[in-house]
Amino acid sequence: MDVSVQLIFQNYGNWLDEREHVAAELRLAEMAEPLGYAALFVVEHHFFDYSACPDNAQFLSWLAE
Repeated sequence: MDVSVQLIFQNYGNWLDEREHVAAELRLAEMAEPLGYAALFVVEHHFFDYSACPDNAQFLSWLAE
């Protein structure tokens, strides 16, 4: 069975500083492969104030680099 990770990039209520929030999501993304997860998915929310990933393709291409 393959298990995957889905990043939501959600900071609803701004309970974290934006830098801390994005850094935490990046750490999760970078740990997925070494931990053996099969895939990584990213949610894209438009027109909401809690979304920190407006362009999934750009984020995933940066991560694949």
